[in-house]
Amino acid sequence: MQIVVRGGASQEIEQQEALEILTAELQRVMHRFSKASLYIEDVDGPRRGTDKQCRCVLYVPRMRPIVICDKCSDVRPLLRRVANHAVRVLFQRGNRRRATRRRSRARMLAEQ
Repeated sequence: MQIVVRGGASQEIEQQEALEILTAELQRVMHRFSKASLYIEDVDGPRRGTDKQCRCVLYVPRMRPIVICDKCSDVRPLLRRVANHAVRVLFQRGNRRRATRRRSRARMLAEQ
């Protein structure tokens, strides 16, 4: 499992701190994805505007990547919010996938 932090808006928060926040929030689902990428950008340009944009991409085996984007003026709460949202979406997709497998298995057994 690999977590990568990239971005030009990291003057306000160091990459190591962003990595620690993301790791703490994703701790309970680390076994479900193979790689996570975190992009932090300054939306208003290079002069440290008020808005930061955060994009988190989780690469899950046998599923499409989960991409969560959000904007906020403070980076730390933004990271936590994006990571929590990614966890919720990961659980939703996993549950939906399991339910589909159960239905197809039940349908196959009913045909026999």
